[in-house]
Amino acid sequence: MRIGNNRYTVDWGHLLVVTVIAVISAAYLRDTLATSTHVNNILFVLPAVIVALLLCLAILPQIVRRVDPVKGAREKTRLDVKPGEQVTTQSWTELGWIALLIVCFGTYVYLLDRIGFDVASWLFITLGLFICGERRPLPLMIYPPIATTLIVVGFNALIPYPMYTLIF
Repeated sequence: MRIGNNRYTVDWGHLLVVTVIAVISAAYLRDTLATSTHVNNILFVLPAVIVALLLCLAILPQIVRRVDPVKGAREKTRLDVKPGEQVTTQSWTELGWIALLIVCFGTYVYLLDRIGFDVASWLFITLGLFICGERRPLPLMIYPPIATTLIVVGFNALIPYPMYTLIF
């Protein structure tokens, strides 16, 4: 795509995913508001949809990128990537890590009622950090219990539904 003297590329896959997330979020909010506008019914949906839509808007500038006239429109390899940039293609190993993270999330949902919301959350956060590349032991030992405590205490304060927990 060309605008003025600049040439831009669009990552259509990411644009499709962001658009689907935005449309589903907006439809879910519309359905919630059509059912009832009582505060108890929209307490979680409205802020979550607002955050989701703002994140979609924040991602849009990363989807449309200006092509450097010197390098042309060729795909970047791992050797061309500078710190802070992202490669647009993924290897089978990277896709395997993504699939493993999806399996971990499914296991997390399955274990919520079996070992408790707190322990399942701690395991998922720990494994998620490890899968996403965190290898230092200190963050792996400190961050998951703090995040789990905040999540469990926050949900218990906001949701009147009693959640099964093992520790809290």
